[in-house]
Amino acid sequence: MHGKSQYSTSLYNNSEITTLVGKAENVVGKRSNLNLYDEAALISENFFTRTEPFTLQSKGFITGQGVSHDIYPEDLPNQNIYLSSAGDTGGHLWEMYKYAATRMMMGYDDCFVADINCEIPLNPTIRGVKQPPMFERSEVDRMMKVNPYRGLREYFNYFDQNGGTDVLLPRQLVTRNEVPYLPEFKSADNPDIHYGLFYDPAHQADNSFVLVCEYSHDDEIGWQMRIVNGINLVQVLPDGSKKPMKATDQLEWIRRLMVAYNGKAEDYKNIKLYIDPGAGGGGLLYKDFLLEDWIDNHNIRHRGVICMERDDTRADIQKFPAAIQDVLYMPDSIRFRTDMFCSITDMVSQDVVKFTPPLPNNGIMRLDDGSEYTLNSEQIRAMLEIDLVKEETFAMRKTRNDLGHIKIALAAEKASRMHDDRAYTFAMACFYLQKLRHDEQYARDIPKQDMSCLIDQIGKRNGGQIHRPGTNPFKGRANPFRR
Repeated sequence: MHGKSQYSTSLYNNSEITTLVGKAENVVGKRSNLNLYDEAALISENFFTRTEPFTLQSKGFITGQGVSHDIYPEDLPNQNIYLSSAGDTGGHLWEMYKYAATRMMMGYDDCFVADINCEIPLNPTIRGVKQPPMFERSEVDRMMKVNPYRGLREYFNYFDQNGGTDVLLPRQLVTRNEVPYLPEFKSADNPDIHYGLFYDPAHQADNSFVLVCEYSHDDEIGWQMRIVNGINLVQVLPDGSKKPMKATDQLEWIRRLMVAYNGKAEDYKNIKLYIDPGAGGGGLLYKDFLLEDWIDNHNIRHRGVICMERDDTRADIQKFPAAIQDVLYMPDSIRFRTDMFCSITDMVSQDVVKFTPPLPNNGIMRLDDGSEYTLNSEQIRAMLEIDLVKEETFAMRKTRNDLGHIKIALAAEKASRMHDDRAYTFAMACFYLQKLRHDEQYARDIPKQDMSCLIDQIGKRNGGQIHRPGTNPFKGRANPFRR
């Protein structure tokens, strides 16, 4: 049986299996003997709160006239089974894992935990005879190379230390906003959307990352965004190490992306470009390069852009009068850093930021219509970069110093082995979305009230006399202050 909130089937022994779908708010008022949670690390706390009570009622509770509990055999107790790879320490799965493992080690028989990492399916046996592995070890090695944080969770059951009250973005918020859509590498030429390019440049170390987001407006939701691409502007050296591209090569990539996502629109009408100037001002180099007109690979001339929000560039408009304004922005990374990172929590919690799902191991993604799509190499690269954006953001922590000021940075245990460049570009993207929604809210017409009716009523109460500015309020009346 297929319903709006559940699928169910009945067996000949009067057993029934029901799968719950849809919003957790619609899942209420059921009883079960067994709850089975698949991929429990990805399920919201609200869903557990509403469904775990289904198994609360004891199977030994039987009522009715003439019922004798002595003649009924003891039945199996109700159970909750949680199946999943590891998540983070802020999720419900971790709390149940910790609780059940503790009780099992204390000798209680009402809980059982099986921690099965990848070594068991890689080395299976049947009656002591070794069998072929369930999957190749090269798949584990590949995941540990491209996304070690996900690899540790999925193959070795390491829970991320991304929980607690100081976490910037809980993993469950991202999971509920993951939607199966494909990355985009150029403008869709849709007049109802525009793109934001968010660039955190580097020259010697770190990543030099560009995040591309699509912005659209919904009549009910307002402004919303989707992450559609991520590009790491690094080069691989002969020894296998990586370093950022040369500044000129990075500039060429930025210009190429500006043209690709602007599409057929007039120069830069369809894009916004945000560049991190850097604490030391290293990003300011690119604002000078972008002032000048340039010619692309198709021999088409494009105008430069200028950031009018900075005092050190505003005067350049006299030398470059053709440079386009309101395209390039360079927010102060010291002044606005905390506000930008806080906008991540604000926007994602409102469900106005959408992410691609985790990169499937087999390279095949199931779309909304149920069809399967085989990803090409460029789509795999983009989805991997978006996954790394999530991982870096999960690792960010909020702390307060002695003066009460909020500081947002990587968790101490990850600061030495993880970058925050991708997370910073995501913060700029959410900061821009927050600005769009803020401007829309305060741009609405303020209701005007006709005060003439109120003035007429006051005049009637005062015998028809209405005080006008510049007139004596006591004219024609007794002075109440006279002795």
